[in-house]
Amino acid sequence: MVNKKITDLTNLPTPVAADVIAIVDDVGGAGVATKKATLSNALAAYDNQTSTLENKSIDLTDNTLTGTSAELATAISDETGSGLLVFGTSPTLITPVLGTLTINANKIESINAGVAIELAPKTTGVVTVIGNTNDGAITLNCTSNTHGQTIKSQPHSATATNTMLLPLGANSTLVSLVSTDTLTNKTLTSPVLTTPTLGTPASGTFTTCTGLPIIAGTTGTLSVARGGTGVTGSTGSGSVVLSASPTFTGTATTASLDVAGNNIDNVQNIIHDVSTTTTTLDFNADQLQEITAGGTLTFGTTSNKGTGKSKTIKIYASGLRTLNMNASWKFIGVEPTSIASGKTAILTLTCFGTAETDCVAAYAVEA
Repeated sequence: MVNKKITDLTNLPTPVAADVIAIVDDVGGAGVATKKATLSNALAAYDNQTSTLENKSIDLTDNTLTGTSAELATAISDETGSGLLVFGTSPTLITPVLGTLTINANKIESINAGVAIELAPKTTGVVTVIGNTNDGAITLNCTSNTHGQTIKSQPHSATATNTMLLPLGANSTLVSLVSTDTLTNKTLTSPVLTTPTLGTPASGTFTTCTGLPIIAGTTGTLSVARGGTGVTGSTGSGSVVLSASPTFTGTATTASLDVAGNNIDNVQNIIHDVSTTTTTLDFNADQLQEITAGGTLTFGTTSNKGTGKSKTIKIYASGLRTLNMNASWKFIGVEPTSIASGKTAILTLTCFGTAETDCVAAYAVEA
């Protein structure tokens, strides 16, 4: 074979593993010898060497890099965080710190049963649901995810910026504008109730109220100005009697009656009670009274005299009796001094004042 320079050799565009190449063998620098080797052996020897590559591009389409995430981390000087290399499909992130998170799907879920998902803003931060073409809203589904209830903000036109606190106390249910609810131990300050249906309030003060029903068990005084009668007590039964042209039925009982100087018209009968008396007459007692003369009758000072008061006394004598009349009375006719046995007499007294001298008397006895 003729010696040639390497640069003078013909170029081999596509080497194969069995091709032979010349290699200068310098083992430990002990000596130099030119030897031959196949291309595949030469490349295999090179692959087993540890080398540092600089300014090299590696096409991963035809080449494979092997190693762990930890080995990769040692080769990178500007990484953040720790742990495993994360790819796009179904990664597991342990306590990551995220900036603005864009979710291309529609769900954040916990893959472990019974594990809660917590949102924990720092210091005074809040969790905000941003509005877009719709107002901010959160929907809470039932366990079957077939029904949902949505908590939604007021529309932009309401210009509402406020804070709503959830109620204190034990587990409960919020009251809405349209739900039917029972409220217990609540204080309503200046409420406006439109056509309410009230039960039986235990207490309360009603002012400027109209159309209030009065039912059995109602207590207190309802003034005329508030649609009542002003009556604080009652006796008997039937209708309440007001001042203008009342009609009484049955028996009306009263301690006294003052018609203020007016007439009592169309009285069919005035029926008096009759009671017994002594010779000490009381003008507040029954107008008609009876006395039986078992001995001398001496009429002394009367009581409760008043203008217009009168008494009619029926006297019966069980024997001949002496009569001593009050010396201050004014008698019409002869003043009697005695009554025969078995006789009945009538003594009438009419007061024209409050003194004994204002009493005018009249006496008559059966023949």
